[in-house]
Amino acid sequence: MIPFAPALTVQPLQMAQSAALLRLLGPQMAATPYSLPLDEETVRREILADAPPTVCPVRWQRHLRLGAWRGGALVGFLDAAAGHDSESLDLPEYQPLGLIRFLALPEPGAATGELAGEVGAALLEAAQRFWEQTGVGFVKTFQLSTGYPPFQAGAGPLPRAWG
Repeated sequence: MIPFAPALTVQPLQMAQSAALLRLLGPQMAATPYSLPLDEETVRREILADAPPTVCPVRWQRHLRLGAWRGGALVGFLDAAAGHDSESLDLPEYQPLGLIRFLALPEPGAATGELAGEVGAALLEAAQRFWEQTGVGFVKTFQLSTGYPPFQAGAGPLPRAWG
């Protein structure tokens, strides 16, 4: 038994890492009601593309997809942006919001399930640094107005227990 766990690192995901993202999200989305099954092309088009489709219109100033890695495996994912959600698109001189479009953490009971809190905290810390750099003062999460991906049908992975 190894006396220590490999370090958890958070970094932006690249298009070339779509297979790793599919391995993380595929089983979760397959078990989520009203969501479409994922394949690698869907991951590239609806998550990793520069301008992925959304359920409601948004205007991103910057868009960041973060992956949390441990021991060479992708164990968490956060899709964050700075910009305007569908409720603030037409407001004059409206300050950009921080937006969380999608969050996936290790499933409880999985080999990495005990990491959910650590992974979530690391992803949110990285997102907070991103928002601070872009001048965001308010963050909006898990609402249709923030630009849910269409494959999610508004019901994909969300935090199940904030405690």
